[in-house]
Amino acid sequence: MIEMIDERYFDRVRLFAEKTGKLKNLVDNITYLDTYADNSCKCVMGVDFAPASFAFCMMKKDGGGIWVPWFNGGLIYHGDQTLWDENAGYVDPLSVTLTEKDGWSVHT
Repeated sequence: MIEMIDERYFDRVRLFAEKTGKLKNLVDNITYLDTYADNSCKCVMGVDFAPASFAFCMMKKDGGGIWVPWFNGGLIYHGDQTLWDENAGYVDPLSVTLTEKDGWSVHT
């Protein structure tokens, strides 16, 4: 289950993904987070400091049925951010990947 803290930000990122032809990549990564751990958890997503990226907290229910944090991460965008911020130009990735990436990837 995905819980978006800021729907307006999500809409802005989705529009950015459409403009850059990377909507499928964004949707595939959100689907991965949505179905993580056999649907026994909830992913709470919010704004990250990295442009067009999300911070997330994966949560599981404790013995009493209360959602508690399990681990944190980010759904980080790598690539040209010109369409995100016309003043940004190409911004080097804010996190490291072992292979070159142009789109979103999950980091924990």
